[in-house]
Amino acid sequence: MNLFFDQKRLEAYKDMDIQVDAEYLEFPSNMKKGDELKDGIMTVTVSTSVMTIANIKVEISERLVDGIEKITTPAGTFTCTKISYNVFTKVGFVKVSTNVTEWYAKGVGIVKSESYNKKNGKYLGKSVLTKFN
Repeated sequence: MNLFFDQKRLEAYKDMDIQVDAEYLEFPSNMKKGDELKDGIMTVTVSTSVMTIANIKVEISERLVDGIEKITTPAGTFTCTKISYNVFTKVGFVKVSTNVTEWYAKGVGIVKSESYNKKNGKYLGKSVLTKFN
């Protein structure tokens, strides 16, 4: 679940108490097209001795294996399991829903990921593995 939270955001709270509760988001070794994977949730509470500064919640849902594909990145070519899911993030009163597709290579991890706004389908961005040792 750590992949779904911007670690740089926590730097702003370095002198405060941070409590993180998260579930392990699993990638079974025998995934095949049509498999439904377990959901995940993470909550982060940032506080001082006097008050709560921020409550952050990230929910991962409707994880589905879409198939197996070869993906080529600057790090090489990988046989990947393509997984799609929804991400709902709530920070205070701000709520964001996205659709994500990622390509997961066994023994490597996430090779490529693309995100879209769930409401209007607008492309938000991607990440690509550039180096693997």
